[in-house]
Amino acid sequence: MPVIKKNVKAKSKIEIDDNEINVYNHETIKNIIRYLNAYMEEINLDKKILYFSFYNSKKYLVENYSCLNKKNIVIVDKDYLNADDIKRYIIEQKPRYIFINYYKLTSNRENLLLMKEKLGHVLNKIEEYSKKYNVKFIVAINKED
Repeated sequence: MPVIKKNVKAKSKIEIDDNEINVYNHETIKNIIRYLNAYMEEINLDKKILYFSFYNSKKYLVENYSCLNKKNIVIVDKDYLNADDIKRYIIEQKPRYIFINYYKLTSNRENLLLMKEKLGHVLNKIEEYSKKYNVKFIVAINKED
């Protein structure tokens, strides 16, 4: 299963050994992108990155964050994707790394949900896709009330 890190704070040294789910608590998009950029700096430019953005357009991200304006980064700016959509992009793009920024974590009486899918289902799919397609996931989740 992916490593789940709660209340993430910036680190000086980052290693991408396993899939990570980073949980933030009401963090700004700017700070989350800065944190994800630290991961990207550890990746060779010849490794393809698939970057899913749910709240900002590709144009906005490229114009405002130079770290995302690189040839090896493919930005997908959709307001909603499910696990099967992500699989389709993996097959089409063949990335080595996948960054998801960011699912909104909401809770109700019965389940924790990530973009309308049960948290357990999403975590299982990340694990499945990681093994099947040899990709590493770095997911940023911003908690809401």
